[in-house]
Amino acid sequence: MDKQEFIETHPEYGYNGTIDEIYQNEFINHYPSDRIYLDHAGTTLYSQSQLDAHFHQLRTSTLNNPHSEQEDSKSLLLIQECMELILSIFETSGRYYSII
Repeated sequence: MDKQEFIETHPEYGYNGTIDEIYQNEFINHYPSDRIYLDHAGTTLYSQSQLDAHFHQLRTSTLNNPHSEQEDSKSLLLIQECMELILSIFETSGRYYSII
C-alpha cells in the first residue's frame, strides 16, 4: 500500500497534513529522503527550529565556565533555570532533591 492509498483509507492519519508539513519544514533538509529514522527511544532527530534556536543562543550569548567566580555568568544562569525547570516538572524543590 502506498502513502496516498493509506491516507485515503485512514483519513485521520497525519492530522490533516500537519505531520507532513512539520517534516518538510523541520527535517527534510538534513536527512536523506530515501531513509526513515525509527529509533526515537534513545534520541530523536534534531529539527531545524532546534538548530536555529541553538545557533541563535551561541551567536548572541557569551557562555563561559559555570564554575568561574562570575556571579553574572550566563552559563550558570542557564544551568540554574534548567535545574528549576526539572524540579518543577516533578513538582518538588531543591529542598528535597539535587539536580546533578
